Amino acid sequence: MEGYANPIHYLQSEGYLAKTEFYTLGHTGNVQLTQSEINAIQNEFDIPEKVLVQLGKNEIRNIEILKKFRDLITRHRRIMFFAASVEHSEMIAFLLRAMGIEAYSVSGKTSSSERNRVIQSFK
Repeated sequence: MEGYANPIHYLQSEGYLAKTEFYTLGHTGNVQLTQSEINAIQNEFDIPEKVLVQLGKNEIRNIEILKKFRDLITRHRRIMFFAASVEHSEMIAFLLRAMGIEAYSVSGKTSSSERNRVIQSFK
């Protein structure tokens, strides 16, 4: 978003988001990193695609995410979740809907009209 440091600042300034709260999962994901991947994360602040795919496919981690949503939804009306990948986002949204929780996945693949509809319903 032009004029903003990142999309979250834009969404906060427009009243879509409150102050952000971050939660750490109790599960580490059991992802094994090579020295090259560790260097990329530490020096370039870049998480290699292979690591993101592993995180998105980790069943135990995904169950922990769903449990956290189930807990948070009792106290919050709106929750924004940033997934490891587009596929991960789509899967989590699908599973949340299966649990009876209204959820959408928005990515670069989402049409602008659908994105606007989801953002307006989120506000």
